[in-house]
Amino acid sequence: MTTPPATTLPERAPHVGELVHVRSRRWLVEEVVDPADPAGSPRVRLACADDDAAGQSLEVFWNYEPDRWIVAAEDWADLASRGFDPPRRFAAFFHTLRWHCTTATDPHLFQSPFRAGIRIDAYQMEPLRKALRLPRVNLFIADDTGLGKTIEAGLIARELLLRRKVNAIVVAAPPSVLEQWKSELEERFGLVFELLDRAYFSRMRRERGFGVNPWRTHSRFLVSHNLLVDPAYADPLREWLGPMRPGSLLILDEAHHAAPSSGGRYGIETKLTRAVRDLGGRFEHRLFLSATPHNGHSNSFSTLLELLDPYRFTRGVKVRGRRELDDVMVRRLKEDVRQLQDGFPRRVIERIEIAGLPDDAPELVLSRLLDEYREAREQRHRDASGRARAAAGLLVVGLQQRLLSSIEAFARSLTVHRSGVERQWRASAGGDGPAAVGRDAADADGRSAPDAAAESVAEVGGRGPSDADGEPPPNATADHGRRGGGRGGADADSGPAPDAAAVVRRRETRMQTPSRATRPAFAIAIGILGCTPWLAVLSAQSGDAFVPVTDAMLQDPAPEDWLTWRRTPDGWGYSPLDEIDVDNVGDLRMVWSRGLTDGLQSGTPLAYGGVL
Repeated sequence: MTTPPATTLPERAPHVGELVHVRSRRWLVEEVVDPADPAGSPRVRLACADDDAAGQSLEVFWNYEPDRWIVAAEDWADLASRGFDPPRRFAAFFHTLRWHCTTATDPHLFQSPFRAGIRIDAYQMEPLRKALRLPRVNLFIADDTGLGKTIEAGLIARELLLRRKVNAIVVAAPPSVLEQWKSELEERFGLVFELLDRAYFSRMRRERGFGVNPWRTHSRFLVSHNLLVDPAYADPLREWLGPMRPGSLLILDEAHHAAPSSGGRYGIETKLTRAVRDLGGRFEHRLFLSATPHNGHSNSFSTLLELLDPYRFTRGVKVRGRRELDDVMVRRLKEDVRQLQDGFPRRVIERIEIAGLPDDAPELVLSRLLDEYREAREQRHRDASGRARAAAGLLVVGLQQRLLSSIEAFARSLTVHRSGVERQWRASAGGDGPAAVGRDAADADGRSAPDAAAESVAEVGGRGPSDADGEPPPNATADHGRRGGGRGGADADSGPAPDAAAVVRRRETRMQTPSRATRPAFAIAIGILGCTPWLAVLSAQSGDAFVPVTDAMLQDPAPEDWLTWRRTPDGWGYSPLDEIDVDNVGDLRMVWSRGLTDGLQSGTPLAYGGVL
């Protein structure tokens, strides 16, 4: 629709049958009542022509509407001005309508493939065939990556629209693919979708009033997964859908994100799981898309299927066999499709042996050293639990992958270890320093201090924070918060709360305590680095050489330390380090990360002496 001009107003009253623009909407003129006083304003009865308020009536005094405008571009005055069609042409049109009605009731006759602007492969018709056989389309498209799940979902959506089974569609997808969905649906299927976000909410309420529900302003939307869990967007969606909106379709892309994150009997449901459970049941039809529908836990998979069709599946009840999935799931791999038709190249892996390298070639030397390191770690963990062995092996696996990639990648990974050792050196500058070289301070388990501290750096630099059993350490911030941020509070384990320095000292002592993952084996990794002298630094920061945190440190922490929640008593919450500038900020790399559980929290790691 053309935007109304801002400076010109019509000089005449509208006629019955014309379209007018009033109060930011389009209306059809149903009646015009002339005023008794010639100087007065005609009274016009209108019916709304917008999709979100079709048929709503309104009576206005025409001359008093500040944004009145007659939509001349859509004038129906020339309707039938050229007479009637010849009988043969009208008969062709009439038979087309009859065939359309017949196709809409026959599930074996498809229309959408002929309305799509792309070439469609035969295997992409199978999801459409299954969808039309279901009374309510509850279908899971789990085809392999690259097989065209978006096209298959578009075919189903277009077919349901043509058959008048669907009149409202919501596509929920990760934020990174929303623009791709919008362009493909519009270019390939002629379906115009509105991207519902904060900007769209603001624009609709600015144009149509704050009380309007933006979900009611259109019939096809694209929305991010993140907004489904936000009450500011989810609550208006619930109001629009009601208990169950007939003719509505939900397309959930990357549906595996909605599966519970663990394999417990009912799994740990995320916010997205609960949102899809609540909102998905309000749609008449549901279409889930994912190339990885199963995360290895049968209970999580059954919960995901329950979100799709709660009448067929129940969380906690294992899905047995493919027969239970035949009606509601389509799962094909590229190898399956390759057997039916060409078009997907076959991946051929050829082994190339490199011979003739000297024994002192860097690739061979590094490989031997890394293999010795791996054997030493395996020897150390032979009596540990399976989980501990798997966690301890992650470091070596990462180094092996980088060594097979390139020496440059391998060097970058080892640089992470070296940076950790350098932090230990700087932290020990105020203590014994290099004088501690070779000192054998025993730790709590009777191990030497160099061995224990080197192991600690290996664990932090190689595979992220973990304890002896391979589990992540307790949340430092949560522990800090329970103890009152170092300012008192009760501790369920230790009775009266210690002072702030004792809290941080105990916290840092726990973080300094080495795990049982590696002992002398790390000396091999130090040898690879070429920085054996740094081992002296590690002995200076372990065991009895550890410097406790004092109240003075908490009041004025060193630039490289972060000892409390917002670092300083005044709560500024920033680091004064000047080593990072505009020249080297691009070299920063993520070493490890840890997801937080649901609920209100504000996670802040603590850093002291180079240990996080």
